[in-house]
Amino acid sequence: MVNIYGTLGPACASEKVLAEMFSLGMTGMRLNLSHVTLAESGDLIGKMKRAAEKCGVKPQLLVDLQGPELRTGTISEPVSLKNGDIVEICGIPEKVKDSSVSGADRKEIAQKSENKDIEKIPAEKNTFGKGSGNADRSQNKRDHVKAPGEYAKIMLPELTFPYLIPGQEVLLDDGKIHLKIVEKAENVTENGGENTQEKRYFAKVLWGGLLKSRKSAALPGAKIYPPTLTNSDLANIKIAKEMGVTGVMQPFVRDHSDLECVKEALREAGAEDIRLFAKIENMDGVRKLEKLLPAADEIVIARGDLGNAVHLWDLPGVQRQISEKCRAAGKPFMVVTQMLASMERSPVPTRAEVNDIFHAVMDGAASIMVTGETAVGDYPVEVIRYMVNTVRSAEKKKIDK
Repeated sequence: MVNIYGTLGPACASEKVLAEMFSLGMTGMRLNLSHVTLAESGDLIGKMKRAAEKCGVKPQLLVDLQGPELRTGTISEPVSLKNGDIVEICGIPEKVKDSSVSGADRKEIAQKSENKDIEKIPAEKNTFGKGSGNADRSQNKRDHVKAPGEYAKIMLPELTFPYLIPGQEVLLDDGKIHLKIVEKAENVTENGGENTQEKRYFAKVLWGGLLKSRKSAALPGAKIYPPTLTNSDLANIKIAKEMGVTGVMQPFVRDHSDLECVKEALREAGAEDIRLFAKIENMDGVRKLEKLLPAADEIVIARGDLGNAVHLWDLPGVQRQISEKCRAAGKPFMVVTQMLASMERSPVPTRAEVNDIFHAVMDGAASIMVTGETAVGDYPVEVIRYMVNTVRSAEKKKIDK
């Protein structure tokens, strides 16, 4: 039977709502540790366990680690970015780099960073494809702008700074927002009474949108290699067993050593029985899939960032490739991301979405998962209802065949 996972968040934070979701056939929940720590989530996990118990369900709890994923910083309010706007990219303040900082501290830090008005320049017609980090010189010359004042600020990890060269594309929030670096200028700023040399980075908004805190960031073509686990990940793993975690999801698995690193952390925490889910979110993971299979308990086809690593029209083929290799090896796999995305605001899914779920099951998926649909969407219960019924329809079809 296919496992069906929702994601914990404000939209399903009540025991009543969670009980309705479990009663419909949901088998487990995901907790995204890029936004909160495991220690901070005790109350919510308790509600989930009690709701499941009322429905006679022994719930699975998957935690999604930070891993080597790049994310934007914490901000006090969402920032509206429009096509043609110029934004400044700056580093994440030291105090919020590690998400082991408490939620209250994050809020306090965010409030100290004001979101400035965006300096407008005339929008140009842009043509672009898969970024390689290099761009046509004439295009760079047109896009190079002089900063006349203050710009909206987007915080990125400082390890990305060496790659912020003119022409480099930056994809935010699973590619919903698309930037291109247009300037890297040397500016002298005054710091504590002493002049210090500081580089400033600017980007032009190619596709705009509403940017919220801690959204994914990708630099197509840039070879950035963050550590496998953050300090916060290690702290979360240490208490995973006592918090009732049944599975750990490792993002952006690049090679076998990433999974061995997580396994070692689990062993040191006395949590060897916790299952390891390997999230395939880049082409390194796709290319090295055969070597990852023995080390993972389940493969996750995470289509959000994977869709940033390839052209979107190639993504279905990559998903099919991964599923075929998993089936051949007898390795369970999960499909996730935007399965019922329209239901964040609509009580009824699109026909394409239910087709997506149906065919994922027909292709052999052992699990399917929704994320924002239940975490922050308006209809978390209806999301699970449509997901469960579609899965059951597909399972019946497989039996009939």
